[in-house]
Amino acid sequence: MDKKFIGIFVVLIILFASIGLISAEEDNNAYQMTMGIVNLTIGENGLLHVSETYTYQFDGTFHGVYRDIPIRDGQSIDNVKINTTNAYSDYEILDKDSNTKRIKIYLYNDKAKTEPIQNKDVNVTVEYDFINAIKIYKDTGELQYKVWGTEWTKPIHNFTANINYPSKNGVKYWINPYKYSKIPGKWNGSTLTIHSNYLDTNNYLELRTTIPLNEFSNDTPYAIHINKDGLKNIEKIQSDYENKNEITDKAFSIISIIEIILIFVPFGIYYIYGREPKISYDGIYEREPPTKDSPAFVNGVFVSGIKKDIGKLNDNAFKATIMSLINKGYLSIETKEKNFVKSLNIKITNKDQSNLKDYEKQAINVIRAFEKDGIVDFSNMGNERYCNLYNSRYTTWKNDFTSKYLSKSILKQYFNDNGALFMRISGVINLIIGILFTFISFTSDGLSNGPLLMKISIILIVASIVTLLLPQTIGGQWTPKGREEYEKWENFKKYLTDFSLIKEYPPEYIAIWNEYLVYATALGVAKEVQKAMKNIENLNEDDMTMYNNDLFLFTYYGGLNMFDDALIAGQYNQDMSNLGNLGDFGDIGGGFGGGGGGAF
Repeated sequence: MDKKFIGIFVVLIILFASIGLISAEEDNNAYQMTMGIVNLTIGENGLLHVSETYTYQFDGTFHGVYRDIPIRDGQSIDNVKINTTNAYSDYEILDKDSNTKRIKIYLYNDKAKTEPIQNKDVNVTVEYDFINAIKIYKDTGELQYKVWGTEWTKPIHNFTANINYPSKNGVKYWINPYKYSKIPGKWNGSTLTIHSNYLDTNNYLELRTTIPLNEFSNDTPYAIHINKDGLKNIEKIQSDYENKNEITDKAFSIISIIEIILIFVPFGIYYIYGREPKISYDGIYEREPPTKDSPAFVNGVFVSGIKKDIGKLNDNAFKATIMSLINKGYLSIETKEKNFVKSLNIKITNKDQSNLKDYEKQAINVIRAFEKDGIVDFSNMGNERYCNLYNSRYTTWKNDFTSKYLSKSILKQYFNDNGALFMRISGVINLIIGILFTFISFTSDGLSNGPLLMKISIILIVASIVTLLLPQTIGGQWTPKGREEYEKWENFKKYLTDFSLIKEYPPEYIAIWNEYLVYATALGVAKEVQKAMKNIENLNEDDMTMYNNDLFLFTYYGGLNMFDDALIAGQYNQDMSNLGNLGDFGDIGGGFGGGGGGAF
């Protein structure tokens, strides 16, 4: 199987394996709510009686629980009663704020109420009468009530709500939001039961129901009276809501499928454009540079990765060019010692430059930015003027080399980048789509397919980022000529990084090492070759074969690092210079009740 296909396959396997972390929820808190039963009893006099029982599973020491009940203007709760099993209790009713009553229930392990509870299950029942929770219109009665609110600090498992009507005759009901609308309601006499295996925090479960007026007595002092018809308006609100969300939910389902297809688009691009042509070359090592191309050209064409495209030069191209000029004698090295630390300078020799290529002459001109009295002294790199000049010349050198030696017509002989271009276009489009629908699904409350769309959108975002970071060679394709030369240069690089090379070419073959080191720099493995050179047995300063060689001195005393510092300094100064001055019909979810609670 093609190595590139294996690479992209492994990346996506890792992506899908890790995406589970998005939905994984680790809960380190020390209690759970394992069951909830809410009983709503609709009285003929318009009073709503509420009884809530929650089972808390405590792990550790706790002092109690609390229940927050939202209260709107004109509403109140009365006749509050608390009952607990497996614990003793006291309670107090507080005003959390102007619109919320907090029932704070203290739990004790002993009858004297001195010890907090610890490591046990406790059932807590809260009962109260809710005044003005039911609305009486001219043609119907209505209860719109959140049996589970958004402010609970813990999710609940195994939740049941029982609504006790005077009679089931003529009753209509709806369950909101839309994602819960398909929860089946079961009748047992005049009691409607709805059940959910799990309700999360920041979600609500709302019951909306209309009750015929003949189920109420003539006197309903505990209800809100509204002098208008309400039934048709309530039915229309619910119908419009359900129709709108049904369409949106189906759209979310279709979009999720489309996004799944988009995730696999890079595979299709690879299949069409990225598979490499077959070649007859099957070498393992190349023991000498396989082509006569310049080091900068090798860097531009045969070196690629996440941060570098084919046809672009990185800093190693310039370093290798300077090292080649040192090796040819156009530049020489002088060492100096200060405080027992040796450093070096570069000197431009008087050797005739008429045989040099234009980019080689231009490279010499680049380092003249630090020249003083005939010596290229990089200690001047702290000077802003020198750094800006150096950076300007270096950028010009890269652009000129690219336009002349790495033009599109030349690169076409080696590499077809159509697939890489399509891969990046796909990555950008998919990233925009993923971000857009992550936001839309996040803000679309109550849709059953919303959480699924969000997860798939997040996967699409991650997949898009991976796609944009893939090397150009994944989507693109070498020509037969380009692939053969690329494989040869890769095998030469492999050979250079094999430390057994030192045994085949000992120090007396320093001229060969010099040429290899130049190309090693262009290929990005100079440090490995340097390490091999420094590990030559019995190397010392009396070995004039090595220490009379300028290129060895250049690498041995940190010449490559010197250029790194110069490039960084130049780019930093350029970046710094670029800084500038810098009481009617309730809408869905608008029911009474809800709120939340927690433990302390």
